[in-house]
Amino acid sequence: FVGFAEQLLRYSNGKINLFNSDKVQKIAEFQQKLYFNCGQTVSFSDGDMQAKFRMGLTCFLAEQYDTVKIPSPEFAADFETDSCYRFMGLMRDYLWTGQRNSGGELTVSAARHEVLPFAQWSICESKNGVGFAIKGGNNGEPHNHNDIGSFLYVAEGEQLICDLGAGEYTKDYFSAGRYDILCNRSMGHSVPIINGLEQQEGRDYHASDFSWDAEKKELTISFGEAYPSGCIESIERKIQITDESRFSLKITDSFILAEKTEKIVENLVTQYKPVVDKNCVFIKGTKGTCCVEISGIESDVAIQVIPQKHSNHSGVEEEVYLIQWSLPILEQKEIQSNMCITYLN
Repeated sequence: FVGFAEQLLRYSNGKINLFNSDKVQKIAEFQQKLYFNCGQTVSFSDGDMQAKFRMGLTCFLAEQYDTVKIPSPEFAADFETDSCYRFMGLMRDYLWTGQRNSGGELTVSAARHEVLPFAQWSICESKNGVGFAIKGGNNGEPHNHNDIGSFLYVAEGEQLICDLGAGEYTKDYFSAGRYDILCNRSMGHSVPIINGLEQQEGRDYHASDFSWDAEKKELTISFGEAYPSGCIESIERKIQITDESRFSLKITDSFILAEKTEKIVENLVTQYKPVVDKNCVFIKGTKGTCCVEISGIESDVAIQVIPQKHSNHSGVEEEVYLIQWSLPILEQKEIQSNMCITYLN
């Protein structure tokens, strides 16, 4: 679009300017919202944990809009990033890089909280680069994964609780077998499993509420409608920032049971082998560690760590760990599960 719009602007001697649009400006500003200060990127759906931005394209857009910020050059795409070697993008990276007089570098000098109400995404980050992102939406989106209510937790340039993003593009990936693949099915995301059933694909499976309370610093997502009919009455997930300095989160899942609800399993996803100590799960990356403290479970309920294999977008097989625990279901109509996530160093 930008390549075409730039040529049209020149060809029409400035009379036809497709950049003179609030919508186009908002699209141009979207990229910077997805970058954490550490270089990690929001990887929902077929995204990437460490997406590389086009330097020339971003410089050009920063020239058009002074609100466009440029991430650190260390996160820029190089010649080998696009395995399709598309000519126009490569050529314009060369021509446009550095040709700007406006815009600015993207830095995080204060805590930020982005809410994208139409997409139903929320992205938060502290000054030291610890952050999280969570999504609502529906399961009929472009490049869809069955991931409503899923979240990621970032520290020291690593997704300690992760969204795997795009897997290897195979025939099955874009056919009837798509949701048998770990990174596309809801078991490959940090969302509950009900009666052994996962979320279903299609726009009818959606979040019914997505709201941010700025005063309480609390986000609420309701997504019981993402699961097969009759297995659960409702699921409400609340995420509250309880300590901005250490970027501690409290996640409360409230379930209203249906007649057929027999089993609820909480599920978290990480690529770092977790260590379980009683009701605490420690996830240690190469640089930082977070602790997930779990309450609302019986003392004798084991927290399981289940290894899985994931073929990433480059076709490289990686280890993934599912952290799972069952919630006690007795005679009550409503039950709660609480997780407190704290960055330790």
